Amino acid sequence: MFKKIEFIDIKNVMYCEAQGKYTQFTSIDSELKVSSKNLGSYEKRLSKFQFFRIHHKYLVNLNFVSRIDTLPSISCTLRNGVTLKVSVRRYEALCKFLQIM
Repeated sequence: MFKKIEFIDIKNVMYCEAQGKYTQFTSIDSELKVSSKNLGSYEKRLSKFQFFRIHHKYLVNLNFVSRIDTLPSISCTLRNGVTLKVSVRRYEALCKFLQIM
């Protein structure tokens, strides 16, 4: 039995972060919510809402990405200034998805 079930407005979620078997959601107001499901289960569900898996640890809402840097390492910066690492393999897929490669 669950302690509680909370609903999240997906339009306000900036990114999701893997926390072991859990997933942490970070919203535009920096509010954190934790789910007992792993990040992979959300990757499938949220892809239709412009979410993209940039790293084994991160699933990012592309609507909040302000820039992608390739040096000194590949990363993306969100509108609130948070910088997230992008894996090399997923960078290529991200460029194809964004049609910039």
